[in-house]
Amino acid sequence: MNRVLTEFPRRHPLVLPAVAWVAGLLTGFGTRPSYDFRCLAVFVGFLPWLLAVFFRRQVGYNVRVTGWLMLVFCLGYWRAGGTLNSAIDPPVDDAEIRLIAVVAGDPEPAGNPWEPRGLVTPVSPVGAWREADGTPLNLGGRVYLKLYGRGLPAYNERWEFRNVRLTGNRAGSGPLRATAMLHHAKRLEHDPTGRLGSRLFRVRREAADILAYGVENKPVSVSVVRALLLGYRSGLGNTLQKQFAQTGTLHVFAVSGLHVVMITGLVVQLLRLVGWSRVYWFWGILPLALSYAWMTGMTPSAVRATVMALVFLAAPLVGRRADGACALAAALIGITAADPDQLSAPGLVLSFTVVGGLMALVPVFSAVWRPWLQLDPWVPKAQPNPHPRLRSMVRSILQLVTVSVSAWLVSAPLTAWYFGWLSPVAMMSNLVVVPLVGLIMLAGSLSLVSGLFLLPLAGVFNHINLLLTSVLLRSVRWFHAIPGGGLQVEEFPGWAVLTWYTVLGMGVLAWYTYRRKVCPQMQYGPDFMMT
Repeated sequence: MNRVLTEFPRRHPLVLPAVAWVAGLLTGFGTRPSYDFRCLAVFVGFLPWLLAVFFRRQVGYNVRVTGWLMLVFCLGYWRAGGTLNSAIDPPVDDAEIRLIAVVAGDPEPAGNPWEPRGLVTPVSPVGAWREADGTPLNLGGRVYLKLYGRGLPAYNERWEFRNVRLTGNRAGSGPLRATAMLHHAKRLEHDPTGRLGSRLFRVRREAADILAYGVENKPVSVSVVRALLLGYRSGLGNTLQKQFAQTGTLHVFAVSGLHVVMITGLVVQLLRLVGWSRVYWFWGILPLALSYAWMTGMTPSAVRATVMALVFLAAPLVGRRADGACALAAALIGITAADPDQLSAPGLVLSFTVVGGLMALVPVFSAVWRPWLQLDPWVPKAQPNPHPRLRSMVRSILQLVTVSVSAWLVSAPLTAWYFGWLSPVAMMSNLVVVPLVGLIMLAGSLSLVSGLFLLPLAGVFNHINLLLTSVLLRSVRWFHAIPGGGLQVEEFPGWAVLTWYTVLGMGVLAWYTYRRKVCPQMQYGPDFMMT
């Protein structure tokens, strides 16, 4: 028992550094230190690390770990102090704005699926001023422009937009949205370093055309498939997105683990056919995974899923066992190191909280029903397994129920806090929507692969998706019509969120403590709790 417990900290080396990194970022955001003070903090953080390195024989394991954690904390503190993270100050009236910005993504069709209007283009502001008096404005790190007119801005080009009008998020809670006319815009500079990004986005648009082949007269279904596989969410329309949000199923449109697993799974099958060893799968999947994350907008959920998948695949390459906790911690450190302001983004908070919560809760709920489906260990292995298909089907259903309930328990308070919606019906709707989405993505992936060689075959898979999406939309509308399925919360207090997670965490911790006392030889617990 003592041997197992003392080895827990060594199995997940990135978890505690990730906690120290986040603590350093939060401290830096709260104190806003000067540059000199940040450099002094990093120097102070290096001292215990140097002592732990040069005198590792004289100091114990805990002292060495403390030195590393202090260094990581100070590096996070230094990184947070170097970001702007300043308050957005857009005009509160309908004043027109002159905006100079760099195109930061792929333009997407906007409006109702049956009547496309405009192109939603993410841009990174370089400068913004009022048209009337030239007062400078800070519009934050990204603005979503709905552009009208002819012409298509390319990735990484610098444009000047005039007569820009804000249409949403004026208070600064998230990215701003605005409208502009292309005949009032002017291209200032084309950066040749953006050619790779432009080519990837061109591939994305060609993939969108393949998914619409043969079903162009069904724009709603096409928009759903494009949103699921390629991240084109602007074409869904506000009504459809509201229905998915109120039923707790809007998360299926976020490019995350399901999407990355589906894409990488196809590549893994091809690598198996050509005889590649599992050790080298990492090199075959690396370019495709990075390209897919880039094409779908580099959202926090997409980057998190991509990093976790690559960490898992890299484990055999370096002779290590795949570890979910380390993969999640590596993704968190990487995303916040590149952009510390993402730490306060709802997408990142929800993505990492749900995945970490699933690691904690799924083993708890699975332990309730798993013993009932296991065979008697005293039965000889030569005896045939009674009802193997029935057991497998029941196990799959219970696993889906377990994941759905666990995800709702973890995400419900944050959904109420950020978006003002609490959806009890989500526990039932996800049981239907998630399997349907998996089938749609499978048919869509086969359509994309077959469309490279034979477009009529892609049309066959697109018609299959037409049937699946009609069932999906009917199911969502049915769940949306259930009275009390989606409750609007005017103001969900912060103490309620804290209480919810405290009770949930204490229950999980009590369960694992009990199981370790009952079976001390077994290593129960989620990955991140073993630290």
